[in-house]
Amino acid sequence: MRQVLKVVARIGAKDGETNLSWKPVRGAVIYMVQYCEKIVDETSWQAFGVTTRSRMTVTGLTSGQLYWFRVCAKGTAPGQGPWSDPSLKRAA
Repeated sequence: MRQVLKVVARIGAKDGETNLSWKPVRGAVIYMVQYCEKIVDETSWQAFGVTTRSRMTVTGLTSGQLYWFRVCAKGTAPGQGPWSDPSLKRAA
């Protein structure tokens, strides 16, 4: 599975939201989304959710706080693709 590219984070419409979008990966069945406030190491990341689309609204964030987001793709074969480059955005 290929790496997810062009992850873009935008301020959401409601407080505590950030909208993510990315370039679809051929063969991807699902995308997994993670976020964190500060990248220290791999344990910094928290799972947010899974989607079949190439976009997702992350909710429940602290309004005005900066967050890092990343996405990976998973196909029908075991395992997942590499995580995308992180994208930084302030929650609405």
